[in-house]
Amino acid sequence: MKRIKQSILTLTVLSSVTFGSVNDKISEGINYYKIGNYDKAISSFEEALKEDPSNSVALSNLGFIYYKTGNFNKAKEYLLKSLNYIKDRELKALTYYVLADIEKKNSDEEGYIENLKKAIVSNPKFNDAVKHFFEFSVSKGRYEDIAGLNIDISLLPENYQLIVAQSYIKTNTKTETAKKILENLKDSKDRDISLKASEILAELKQNRLGGKEEIVVKKKERVSTHTKHKITDVEKNIPKLSTNYKKEIINIDKPVSTTTVNLETESELLKAAKENPSPSVFNKLGILYLNQGRLEDAKNSFLNALKLDPFDKEALNNLGILYFSLKDYDKAIKYFNEAIKRDDKFVDAYYNLGNVYYQLGDIYKSISYYKQAIENYKKVVSLNPENKSAYYNMANAYFKMEDYKSAIENYKKADLKDKKVAYNLSLSYYNLALMEDHKESAIENLKNAIKFNPEFKEAYLLLGKILYETGNYNQAKDYLKKAYEMYIDREKSEVVYLLGLIYSYSGDKDTAIKYYKELRQLDSQLADKLFESIFN
Repeated sequence: MKRIKQSILTLTVLSSVTFGSVNDKISEGINYYKIGNYDKAISSFEEALKEDPSNSVALSNLGFIYYKTGNFNKAKEYLLKSLNYIKDRELKALTYYVLADIEKKNSDEEGYIENLKKAIVSNPKFNDAVKHFFEFSVSKGRYEDIAGLNIDISLLPENYQLIVAQSYIKTNTKTETAKKILENLKDSKDRDISLKASEILAELKQNRLGGKEEIVVKKKERVSTHTKHKITDVEKNIPKLSTNYKKEIINIDKPVSTTTVNLETESELLKAAKENPSPSVFNKLGILYLNQGRLEDAKNSFLNALKLDPFDKEALNNLGILYFSLKDYDKAIKYFNEAIKRDDKFVDAYYNLGNVYYQLGDIYKSISYYKQAIENYKKVVSLNPENKSAYYNMANAYFKMEDYKSAIENYKKADLKDKKVAYNLSLSYYNLALMEDHKESAIENLKNAIKFNPEFKEAYLLLGKILYETGNYNQAKDYLKKAYEMYIDREKSEVVYLLGLIYSYSGDKDTAIKYYKELRQLDSQLADKLFESIFN
């Protein structure tokens, strides 16, 4: 909420329409606020209220100052009063958002969710309010609150539109509206969202969507680069950095079949099937067809194998792969389980079953599916500890659950020479660093992130910032200079700002001024902050 707090004063001033002595008191209060003299700011705003008790600017600023200083009861009192007079929708949304945070601190779940809802109704594009509303509602299973959100759903980001549609289905309300939302999302440029929307629509058409699965909010990339620590005087000058990286891992390895087709041609296999029919021949023929995309022919071949031997585990496993490719996950699960019944040590079937549950986890963003995937991958590695793909897929499932420590443990057991493994391992270390409460641990994890992905520019930036915060200016400088080389000009304002601060605090003002001049072309507000730091 730090960024929101910083914007509060500006918003209240912009909404001001006052005259005479009241306006003088408002201006006086704002000036005191700017220099951090909150007692005198409060006094000035209260004087303004004596002359104009309905002055929304004075009421709002008093509420925000009390909130900032931790007097939440007073903050709530003034903010509730201000809502009677605020006309600006953005300021009203911000007020409800702060009230929500106060209710959260008071452990009032109902008050928290209701104020978040009002914030979104006031301003559906208020991203922080939207994010916290959906994350909280889903985590608590409050799908009725989501379904009852009275706004134009098209104003929400697509991942939240998807959750609204799922909530309509789950609560058996507005099913037709849900279908319209899903039809629109089918055309999304985001392939994941398009796929999920298509899958849910397919489930609806087949009446197979029972509403059993939990919904998990697809979280935005972590952009906060602050760990929980006391802010020193130096750190006050550091903005909240935007890492702008895509937290998407390279996905799981594909299903496998023990059936191999060497150099046999279709005509040779057909001849063998006619002259000496066997499950092995039909399985090879089916795999050949499957690889050619001739799915109906592949299915008939596998069924022919089962006619010859109803206990043939390979044919059952191959049918599971066929239905997996058709996205008929119920039948895929059925056939993989049938194969396991024939052989409870059938590694490939466990592996493929894990892949089905992983795919369902991606579609429904359901933790329970990822957990089922992990259980099957664990069975694989218990039977074959050298199965690198199972370790890799298991690590991906842990990553999706944001259990980065377990993800790292399993990526390390996969094939580290594989670029995708190293890439995902690096992302895991980075995300773990963002979650760390201790800077020392965050630094170690970021160094590991860079070790496995030397081109990870966001890791260099974040590591430089944390090292700067801990007073390790020389090390910070080294990492930030590497980040400087990697970022394109329009993205490097934060790097330039931090380098300017480092040279300023190190006593090299000439170099700091050089970075200030460069920063003026990139971000004038940050440049002003750097200027103040250099000459104060």
